[in-house]
Amino acid sequence: MTTMKLCAFNNNFWYKQSLQHIATLYRTEQLDKIKEEAHFLKTSAKAIGAEICAHHLQTLEDSSLGQDKAICKLHIQCCGSIIPDTILGGIITT
Repeated sequence: MTTMKLCAFNNNFWYKQSLQHIATLYRTEQLDKIKEEAHFLKTSAKAIGAEICAHHLQTLEDSSLGQDKAICKLHIQCCGSIIPDTILGGIITT
């Protein structure tokens, strides 16, 4: 495995773990903490040029501040769908 492929794999794994943490915060209704995690992940997404993901994370950050659970759910799911083999499918059901 080349260094680039290994780096991409590690970033993909890290991204999934961060989204799972956000999903857990969502399920436990800790919307105020979602803002911090989304901000951190958004910064990383922008750094690697993942602009669509960064947009969803910015909206997630804003909606968590507004305590808008429905919009939070939508953007968590959008972020999860960006990675085709994501393990987030069905994680948010409420």
